[in-house]
Amino acid sequence: MVTKFWMLLIFVSFAMGSFAGAQVTFVIESLPGATPEKDTLFIAGSFNNWDARNKHFIMQPQANGTYSITLPALSGRAEYKFTRGSWLKVETNDLNEYLPNRVYSPMDGNMVYLRIYNWQDCKPDNRLNFFIFYFGAMGVAALVLLLFSLRIRDRSRLNSLVYAWLNSLLAVGLIGGALYQLCGSVWQSKLALLAYSLLFLWEPVLGYSLNVVRFQRIPAKCWRNYIPFILVLILNLFLLVDDQLLRIFSRSINPYLSIGSSIEIAIGLVIALFYHLKGGNSVLHTNKEEGCDRPEVRMVGIISLISLIALIVLFINFVLLIVQAPWQMLQGFELVFIVVSSVVVAEAYFYWRHPELMRNEPVLEGEEGGKMQSLGHPFKKKDGSLVCQKDRSPHLIIGNFDFLVEQLCKLMDQQKPFKNPDLSIADLSEMLNSKTHILSRLVNEHYNKNFRDFINEYRVREFILLSVSDEYKNYTFLALAYEVGFNSKSTFNLAFKKVTGLSPSDYFKRNFNVIKGLDVNV
Repeated sequence: MVTKFWMLLIFVSFAMGSFAGAQVTFVIESLPGATPEKDTLFIAGSFNNWDARNKHFIMQPQANGTYSITLPALSGRAEYKFTRGSWLKVETNDLNEYLPNRVYSPMDGNMVYLRIYNWQDCKPDNRLNFFIFYFGAMGVAALVLLLFSLRIRDRSRLNSLVYAWLNSLLAVGLIGGALYQLCGSVWQSKLALLAYSLLFLWEPVLGYSLNVVRFQRIPAKCWRNYIPFILVLILNLFLLVDDQLLRIFSRSINPYLSIGSSIEIAIGLVIALFYHLKGGNSVLHTNKEEGCDRPEVRMVGIISLISLIALIVLFINFVLLIVQAPWQMLQGFELVFIVVSSVVVAEAYFYWRHPELMRNEPVLEGEEGGKMQSLGHPFKKKDGSLVCQKDRSPHLIIGNFDFLVEQLCKLMDQQKPFKNPDLSIADLSEMLNSKTHILSRLVNEHYNKNFRDFINEYRVREFILLSVSDEYKNYTFLALAYEVGFNSKSTFNLAFKKVTGLSPSDYFKRNFNVIKGLDVNV
């Protein structure tokens, strides 16, 4: 009985192996770049009477960009070629010349991998178009910015991490866009899967970056924002290896979109827009008193705005592909990449306009000792004493601000430039005969405030002083607010409550003359 059982098992295994070996799958791994998008590929040979357009012998596109067909048992040797539905559109060799018939033999196995070099009716696509040079140049520029961002790790390790993240993704995306223009349709499909994955990654990274540069801390549980990207990346890896269970994603909706690509773009747009609004709300709905006027925050804000424009262009591009608009630039999403590439231009402009963002060790200037170093090097005064002042942030140590602080206080008390509603940090630094980035850093590090907070506190203090003086006793609150430099009622109310903790009416009902413990001398 045991012997019969093993003989039966061997027979079944042999039969199953023979049945599996009876089928042969032909896979086209590469197509020439000149292959028309809308054309259907056929296999023709001795097994179908050399019919160049037999609907039962259509090569099916797969999610990883390849084309394949599985044929039943081939009895011995068989000859074949690939066409696009006509013998006038038959494949040719790498020199675009006549190609002899391909030959299959049982020794080739059950899987045959092939490459089509050219088509008889199409000239080889050897052109180098504008997008190759443009996207390639922008990708290299992003790599240069990445190297620059690594130089500032001693000045701000967190900001360096943010810039490195952003520029790495930009470099990968833009260089991938250039390679997309160079590749044939098979590799274009593979690169498209990479682009769909990056769609789920860019906005979470942007929101993370905005929070880091504003608050100088890593957001709690930020890893959860990358879960959609990880899931899509795993799915696309299965599509790349042509997993049989996911072949439904390879089915075409039209010549430009498959079921898989359409689903990923649609879901990616929704998730990207969600993260954009989630990250953008912290800027749109938070007034500038919280540090949004710093150049690094404004830079990431501009990048966020460009990203929103890119999402809008991507949505329009997607809709036009669904309705099969005939514009060739839509097929590779070139317009989207052009918008994204402007991030590199914007970032380079900010580094040029605000060189302190890239300076490894920022330098401050004062009367005593000329230039003063920061980042842990105390300033030595003429009398030999050492002075340094630490900011509340443990990673920053600032040099001797005494001279500039004295000059700034004198200017604010005597000339009262804050009464100018259009006063900017550039105007104030010019009055101090200093530089904008030096004054900005002084206010941030010495007073632990941003420039707008600093100016508004002086305005509120002056408002309280004038409100109890005989000269201004007949003025309304709004008139006094305009007198001290505020340009709107809402701005005045916000600033007053932030400085005193109370609204103007509540403050004077309680007859307070103190601003957060600081006597206003009335």
